[in-house]
Amino acid sequence: MVENKNIQEFLESGVLDRYVMGKATEIEIQQAEHYIATFDEIKFAYDMMQIELQAQAFKTQENPPEDLKKELFSTIHTSNKEIKKQDSISWFQIAVACIAAVGFVGMLYYMNIANEKTQRLEQLEGEFSSLENRIKNLESDNLIFDEEIQFLRSPKTQKYILKKDTSLGNLNVITYHNNKRSVVDVTSLPKLDKEHDYQLWADVNGEMISLAVLNQDFLEVDTKIIDEASSLNITIEKAGGSDHATVENLVVGLSI
Repeated sequence: MVENKNIQEFLESGVLDRYVMGKATEIEIQQAEHYIATFDEIKFAYDMMQIELQAQAFKTQENPPEDLKKELFSTIHTSNKEIKKQDSISWFQIAVACIAAVGFVGMLYYMNIANEKTQRLEQLEGEFSSLENRIKNLESDNLIFDEEIQFLRSPKTQKYILKKDTSLGNLNVITYHNNKRSVVDVTSLPKLDKEHDYQLWADVNGEMISLAVLNQDFLEVDTKIIDEASSLNITIEKAGGSDHATVENLVVGLSI
């Protein structure tokens, strides 16, 4: 809540607007750059302002540069001097030729400007689409994160910790379980050779039932099996896991 309040206060302060417009003080520049680098919401707002500014610039009429005008009139002036020496060409033809030259060069200039603006607009549309996708992904990630936190913190969720210091290193595996979900968090496992894996088992009525081969950090396992289990156990099995537990390779067990 405090973080959201800080973000809202910063957006309402006008610092980001001044930073984008190039009117921020040195302190405001440092503050803006810190917020942009730290908060995704501020980064998104900054990117949107940049796109809006560039889109606004696209709408602004651009005139040909003065250098182009000077070059055109210089060329026309030189042509006029040369044409005066040729009595066979009328002043009407001279005017038509000059107008055609100016019109053609001007047309080329504006066609080039239009082409550049079209390409830039397509780029901006792509950037905006990318930003939209980023926002959707952030919203999706936040939703998943919130659901996971609710599951882990729920008073209905039980926590079973299988922990042991072995000759190979520290083993720490936590199973979170309620009536809807069961998740295994593999915090740490001593490294084995490529021929072997750790495997998690549930003892149900004296029978070892496999829950998972522990080759990932987080695993969803069968809730119903844990509901009926009297203990959880970890053994060392061949790579990829076994159909039957190798009891003599038991590493750690926990009654539940």
